[in-house]
Amino acid sequence: MHRLILLFTLTLGSFVLSGQSEDQVKAIEFYNEGVISFQDKDFADAVGFFTRAIKLDANFKKPLYQRALSKMYLKDYQPAAIDFKQCLEVEEYRTKSQYYLAYCQYQIEDYERAELNFNNAKKLDPDNDKIYYYLGAIQFKEKDYEGAMADFQTAISKGYASEKVWYYKGMSHYKTNDYDNAIKSFNKQLEINPDSYKTCLTLANLYQKKENFEEVVSFANQYLEHDEVNLDVLAMKATAFLKLESLGLAQKTYDQILDLDPSHGTALKNNLYISQKQEDKDRMIIDLSRLVKSEGPSSKYLYMRASTLMGMERFEDAMKDLNLVIETEADNAKAYYNRAILHGKAGSNDKACLDIRKSAELGYDKAFQYVRSYCDS
Repeated sequence: MHRLILLFTLTLGSFVLSGQSEDQVKAIEFYNEGVISFQDKDFADAVGFFTRAIKLDANFKKPLYQRALSKMYLKDYQPAAIDFKQCLEVEEYRTKSQYYLAYCQYQIEDYERAELNFNNAKKLDPDNDKIYYYLGAIQFKEKDYEGAMADFQTAISKGYASEKVWYYKGMSHYKTNDYDNAIKSFNKQLEINPDSYKTCLTLANLYQKKENFEEVVSFANQYLEHDEVNLDVLAMKATAFLKLESLGLAQKTYDQILDLDPSHGTALKNNLYISQKQEDKDRMIIDLSRLVKSEGPSSKYLYMRASTLMGMERFEDAMKDLNLVIETEADNAKAYYNRAILHGKAGSNDKACLDIRKSAELGYDKAFQYVRSYCDS
């Protein structure tokens, strides 16, 4: 019923004058049907009706413009651009068609023609804020960041309120190392869209460059609300805690990383650094064990674990580690030296003598002073 009423109204609005041909009358009817479909957002049907109208009456320009709009809303940008280009000849549609032509060319990444036509559109409609945004976007894609910033600022001054203009303005400042103005632009974007988590990540990176680690943690946390398993952002957050000397929080964050990726090298090594800094030997054993599991028994961390175990007087566990070190690294003078000490503590002077002599042969200076202690001759 709504369609019939609207069609009747449109038909009255385009009342057929005497002298019109049958094709012209039929073209108006198809145009009216197209308008109804367009208003119902059935753009594919609208294109069909407008095309029929154009075929019947080539001088009837309204369906050409409406078909161009319908194709654009269908994201069929190349054919839409062709229609808009024809509409430039019609005074009634020239200004809007010039803008939409450029917009369609922008969407198909024909930036050279889009820039030319946006500039033409600017002459016809200098207060159209969107024109300056798209000109800025083209400059940005061409890496003319200074030009992009100028166009984005003009778009803003003319009332363009989309978050996108602040984002790309911020990125233009970022690309020119103007971090302070980049931060201001990104914060403006977040005022419009607080849920732009990618911008939170960009701000975390910016504050990292400025060594403002409190803000790094803050924006990393905002990003992690949307992507809690992002290892790079967790690592950024943990590093910021390290810089702030919040060692417990850094360790907790690195543990989160290791839950997701047990072989994450940075997390493993920084956790060891933290436990050493805190002189927490029990935790050092945990961290060293993780590193040994990740890098294998030939790594330096097996020897470090053996030395730590010796300091904790866990001699049996230390001996097992030193045996593995020597199996995989037969010229490790320090390993022989420490194993000699353990044999000595256990009263196995013969074994201690063999190890201390081997350590001395390998050139470990401290071994020479113990050769007589363990060896009778």
